[in-house]
Amino acid sequence: MKLRILVVTLLGTAVALVPLPASAKGPTAIEITGPGFDEVLRLDRDSANTSHMQMLMETLYGPPPAYRAAPTEQLGPRYLVTFTMPWPEGDEAIRQHVYPFADGGPLVRTPRGQTLYGEEQASGWQRVDEPLDSLLVSLGAPAPPGADLEWLTYEDYEHGLSISYPPAWQPAASTVAPALIDPVIPLALGTYDFPTEGCGMAPGPALEALGAKDAFVAVYVGTGAVFGKTGFERPPRFSPDLPWRTGPGKCAENVQGTIRTLHFEVGEQRLMAMVAIGPEASPRRQETVYRILDTLTVASPSSPPAPAG
Repeated sequence: MKLRILVVTLLGTAVALVPLPASAKGPTAIEITGPGFDEVLRLDRDSANTSHMQMLMETLYGPPPAYRAAPTEQLGPRYLVTFTMPWPEGDEAIRQHVYPFADGGPLVRTPRGQTLYGEEQASGWQRVDEPLDSLLVSLGAPAPPGADLEWLTYEDYEHGLSISYPPAWQPAASTVAPALIDPVIPLALGTYDFPTEGCGMAPGPALEALGAKDAFVAVYVGTGAVFGKTGFERPPRFSPDLPWRTGPGKCAENVQGTIRTLHFEVGEQRLMAMVAIGPEASPRRQETVYRILDTLTVASPSSPPAPAG
C-alpha cells in the first residue's frame, strides 16, 4: 500500500446526509480498498494535510443520488470508501462504491440500508464531474490505457499555499523535515516514494532517494532571519534560466542529479523553491517540474473550509 496526502478541493457531492448533530465533526477516518491497493488505504486526522480528508468528506454532503440504477454498463473497477463517523454511543460507518473510470465520468453508488445517527441515508447512483479518476491514480490505482487525467491540487491552508501536479506525481505522505520551525516545508512532491525525515534545513533523505529518472519539488516558507528579504519577486514563469543557486547543500552530498534553489517573495511572504532532477530525467519530466511551480499560488493563511451540510 502507498499512502499519499493530497488535496482536491473541487470534488463534488454524491450522497445527501441529514444535517449533522452539533457534536458530530466529520469522519475520524476514511478507508479505501480496491484494485491497486494491496492493503487498506487509511486516512485519519493525523494525516499531514487535513484538506485531503476534507475533500473526501464532501462526498457525504449535497443533493441526493440522481439514479436508481447505474447510467452506464461500462463501470470499470470499483473502489470501496468507508467513512468512520464518531458518536457518543460508538463509531458508525457509511460506505460508498466509487467507479472512477466509468464511461461518461466517475460514478458513486451509495448502497441502501445504511443509517447514520439514527436516520436512514439516501441510496442510489450519482455522477461526479470532478477528478475522482485522477485522485485514485495519485493514491495508487492503476490508470486505464490512454486515460486523460486532470492535474490535482495540493493545498496548505496554514500558509495559504497551493500547487497542482500530474497524477503520476506523489505528494508527501507527511510533513517533510517536521523538526523545522523557520523555515518550514509545507509543500513537497516527487515522482517517487520519498521519505519525509529531515536533516538540518534540507529534506536530505528525500533527495538521496531521488532516482536517475526522477524529479522532486519542494516549497519553503520562512519568516525569520534565515529568509531575509531578497527583493526578487515571484517570476511570471519558472524556468531553468532564472538565477537558481545550484549545489547539493548540507545533508544532500550523495544525491544523483542536480539540485537548484530559488528565493523569491510574494507580498510579505518569503519563499524558496527547491527542485531536484535526476541525470536521466526526460525533457518532458524536466519541463513538468517548472510547469508545476507555475501553478503555485500564494494567498493569506486560512483554516480548511467546513463541509457543507
